[in-house]
Amino acid sequence: MKMKSPCIDHCKLNEKKTQCVGCLRTVEEITEWNSYCNNKKKKIFKLLKLRKSGIFCFLLIMFFYNTVLSFDNWIGNWIALDQWQSEFEIVIEKDGTATTDYGSGDQGNWTIVDGNLLIKWSSGKEDYLFSGVMGYQRLSKDKNGSYTSGLSKSLN
Repeated sequence: MKMKSPCIDHCKLNEKKTQCVGCLRTVEEITEWNSYCNNKKKKIFKLLKLRKSGIFCFLLIMFFYNTVLSFDNWIGNWIALDQWQSEFEIVIEKDGTATTDYGSGDQGNWTIVDGNLLIKWSSGKEDYLFSGVMGYQRLSKDKNGSYTSGLSKSLN
């Protein structure tokens, strides 16, 4: 009895050109599939399960880092700029709260979003702190619009 191929019709080789990113078979396993006996094919199916679980573990670790560990990078005092380039401070606390001395001050709560920080202020404003190609940045939004400005960790 002929065993079905593990191909899932998402055929593309990885960067090293050694393995299909769709079915996770090696180039040899793909090209020689029809010549393999059923026992060899069963062994390859078992290997594919292991390969998939390895990818799953890697993705799980990345998810854990982005949602649990990355908040440590954000804890502390930050110097931010408003749209007129005036400096003010944002303090990120471990307990999920934030304060700022901008204007008459504000308090808020933060959450991690894709390894970056989203602060929802009690005034209704939102700040999204992120690490971009130009370093740390802040995207500020309120009912009147939004702007992006620089951000740096305070040495205090």
